[in-house]
Amino acid sequence: MLDAPFVPPTIRLADYRPPDWLVPEIALRFELDAARTRVHARLTVVRNGNHDAPLVLDGEDLTLIALRIDGVASDTAPDGERLTLAIAGDRAVVETVIEIAPDQNTVLMGLYAS
Repeated sequence: MLDAPFVPPTIRLADYRPPDWLVPEIALRFELDAARTRVHARLTVVRNGNHDAPLVLDGEDLTLIALRIDGVASDTAPDGERLTLAIAGDRAVVETVIEIAPDQNTVLMGLYAS
C-alpha cells in the first residue's frame, strides 16, 4: 500500500495577518548527520505592536533538546508541533537546540537524506 502524496495546505492572501513577533536576527549551526542532525538556533525576537500574544514556534518531526530565553534555561515543552513561549518584554533572545532525523523525512521538506 502506498502512502498518500503530500498535499500542501492552501494559503490565501485573505488569511494573511502581520506576525505577532518579528525575527530580525537568526543564527543557525548544524551538526549534520543523516540519522540525527542537531540544529542550534539563536533568534532575536521583537514584539510587533502592542499585544500580549506569546511567541509561537512551529516544527514538525523534531525533538527539543534545550531551550534558553535571554540566557536562562526553560523547561517549556512543545505541545504537539508547537512551542509556545510567554515573553514578558518586547524583545528577547531565544536559543533552541533540536534534533531531527533527515533519513526518516519522507515528505522532502526541510532537511532530508537523498
